Amino acid sequence: MFDSFEKYERIILSVLILALIAGTAVIIHRKTRPALNIEITSFAVEKNSLDTVQRKPAQHRVVNINTASPEELVSLKGIGPSLSERIVAHRNANGPFRSKDGIKDVKGIGETLYSNIKDVITTE
Repeated sequence: MFDSFEKYERIILSVLILALIAGTAVIIHRKTRPALNIEITSFAVEKNSLDTVQRKPAQHRVVNINTASPEELVSLKGIGPSLSERIVAHRNANGPFRSKDGIKDVKGIGETLYSNIKDVITTE
């Protein structure tokens, strides 16, 4: 069958036949394997000194940054347990915040985070 072809033609035909066989095997494999349906239901949580603090949404309630506990501060979007501890430590060291934007003096609270929480915090 291959005797009438030149050497390079036989090589090309062999490669094409192998490609056809490999392609067919891939198609058969894709049709016969079970579908992979993976659902991700858990996520990693960073462990820290306030392990018992549960992050809960503030539910449109205003948080007084002069009286709030670390647990209450964690309910604010973007405030985690370590940042809530820094807020309380800053408040204890320097006295109550005079205005809402005074919270920006706490390390880790910049303009972006402040703009996200300014409507749900108060000093009164």
